[in-house]
This record gives sequence, structure tokens and C-alpha cells, in this order.
Amino acid sequence: MMPFGKKVTIKDYQFTFGDKEKEYYVFACFKYHSEIFAIYADTINTDNKLYYGSAHITNDILVVLGTIDPKEIQGIQNFVVKLINNQNINEYEIISLDKVEKIEIIGTSEFNLKKDVIDKLIDMTIPKEDTKEEEVVLIKEDPAKKKIFMRYIMLILFAVLAVGGTYLYLNRETIFGSEKEVVCTKQLGNQYNASVNQTILFYFKNDVLTGYTMTNLYTFETDEDYQDFSLAGRYFHIFEEASSDMLTLVPNVENRTYQVGYTMSPLVDYFGPTEYSSVFDYYETDGYTCNSKEQE
Repeated sequence: MMPFGKKVTIKDYQFTFGDKEKEYYVFACFKYHSEIFAIYADTINTDNKLYYGSAHITNDILVVLGTIDPKEIQGIQNFVVKLINNQNINEYEIISLDKVEKIEIIGTSEFNLKKDVIDKLIDMTIPKEDTKEEEVVLIKEDPAKKKIFMRYIMLILFAVLAVGGTYLYLNRETIFGSEKEVVCTKQLGNQYNASVNQTILFYFKNDVLTGYTMTNLYTFETDEDYQDFSLAGRYFHIFEEASSDMLTLVPNVENRTYQVGYTMSPLVDYFGPTEYSSVFDYYETDGYTCNSKEQE
């Protein structure tokens, strides 16, 4: 998806002329149900607010008004959720901002979002500044000599790979050790107004735990609960031991599900059993259902 946002300067703010040096990120301008809307934020965003409202373009100026219509707000929220989660936004017609250089704010409405969500909107929609590529000086080689040399190299590599591959195939377990996985699942009840199913995938080498992946699948009953969970960034508070860059997020707006997971390898702050034979009793006693499989 090509960036369709833009950094612009402010022309006016609620009919009081502002500092012309002040800049705003306009993340998107789009048409939805025959109305045009814009979402934007101050480039110096210390309060993590996303502003929105109905809009129109006059010459090189984007004029924005606030909106209090619940259906319009719902449509804007859905656009933001789908955008940050890389969902299909074909129902929204993106309006080009190529000719827009300024923004005139007549009225404002706002969402309070997590900083990570604002940062993601900037990364997804605002074009990056151009950087000069370094020049690469190529040294010409004799094509005939290069061709002969490459033939020798390919023959040597083929011989090494053939012998080595056969040895590795016949002695795989001796060299790499046996690798196994154990999958444990459990219903965690209701959290954030959603039913939660947790899956833990343990990785073993020579029957010793080397890492694990923990995943929670949240299934919401209503769109409002799903949007609150997503827009407020509540998934960042689920696994306190995992930093935001460790999380794997798989949202699904249509089915109102949100999968949150992270992988821990090597083990850090893990206090459970580390031996293959001990995992089953430990987690099944805690209500999990566990199954194992040996990797091929």
C-alpha cells in the first residue's frame, strides 16, 4: 500500500490565526457514504490524540470540521481499525492530497489512542523523506576468466554439498539432536468482554525446553468491544513480560477476533518445568490439554 498521507502546515485554527510554522500529519482523507472525512494529528503529539472530522479541499487547503454524528464516528473508527491492522479498506475511497499544502481547522473531534497506534499511522501513511543513494563503482572483469573460475567453484560446491548432504541425512539426529513440540491449550474465561483461548507451543531439543510461543485468541461479541480493545492498544498489557516489538498481532475485523502472541527464546523469566517429561503433568494439572509431536 502506497502512503497516501501528508505533512502540511496549519492555515487557521477555529478562526484564530495560528503559527504558520506549525505542522500536522494528515494520515488520510477519504470518502465514506458520500461524505468526505479526514484523520490527522499534531506532529508534536504529546497527548496521543487523533483528530477527525468532515472535510473538503479548496485549492491547496484541506478544511476540516468536527463531527458528532454516531454513524460517521463509527465509520471513521472502522477505517482506523482496518488501516492499522492492514485490513481491506476498499469500501473507503481515498482522496488524493497531492495538491494540499495547508490545513484549516474549523472544528475538532478526537480519539485518545496509544502512542504505538499513532506511530504506526505515521509509518504507514506519511511518505518517507528521500535519501541519496551511494554510488557504487563497478570494476570490469574478463568474462572468459570469470566463466572458467565460476565453473570450478560450482563443481567444488556441488561435491561438498553432495557429500555433506548425505552425511547430514544419515546422521541428522546425532548431529542436531531430537526436536519435539508440545501444544497446550486452555479456555481462560472472559477478559476485555471477550472469550479467551490460550495456546502454548513448547519447543524441545534433546528433551530440554529451548523456547515457547504463547498465543491468546480473543473473540468479541460486539463491534464496540472489539474496537475499544484494538484502538486503545489493550493488547500491549496482556503479556507484560514481552516488549511491543516481540508481539505478534493477528486481527480480524469481520469475525471480531484478535490474536495476540509472543515467542520467548532463549528462556527469560520462565519458572515452569524445562524437561519434556515434566511439562504434561505440570500444565494439565493447571487445566490445560496437552499433546506432543516429534518433528520430522
